[in-house]
Amino acid sequence: MKALKACDISMPFVCSMVWAGLEATGDARVRHCSQCSKAVHRVTTQAKYRTARRLGQCVCWVLGDAAP
Repeated sequence: MKALKACDISMPFVCSMVWAGLEATGDARVRHCSQCSKAVHRVTTQAKYRTARRLGQCVCWVLGDAAP
């Protein structure tokens, strides 16, 4: 697992896709991945990450990123 800096959580899987390479949707915080055909949700806090993972969502967390 890859640990995030200054964070008490770890990522169970790290995808090679990047946010800029994902297909835009109607929501600025959600993009579509053509590799896995899933929605990817951009998160900016540990709480949002935990909520998204609890819901089974794929997430993108760009370290040092402000809210989109």
